[in-house]
Amino acid sequence: ALGSLYIVILRCFRMFHSVSLCMLTILISCFFTYSFAESICGMSGIITVLFCSMIMSAFAKYHFDIEGKLFTAFALKQASSFADMLVFLFIGIAAVYLDSEGV
Repeated sequence: ALGSLYIVILRCFRMFHSVSLCMLTILISCFFTYSFAESICGMSGIITVLFCSMIMSAFAKYHFDIEGKLFTAFALKQASSFADMLVFLFIGIAAVYLDSEGV
């Protein structure tokens, strides 16, 4: 339901003219969906964001221009690479500092 609401917002406010507004809408929608599901609905935020992103992937791309699509894809790919790097960095640090007793 939230994915459909975000698509209506994109369509009604005609954000396809501004690349930064498109990217900001995508980032805020992810955060709001996760927060809404975890705090208000008591559901899993990760699963909610997954289904919301599937709906938005299918329908929201028609409301972006070419530059907005390319920039959004690039920015999200860079953000995911950075997040992966941080996760593996923290796992590596934890593996080095843990001894045989787990402390």
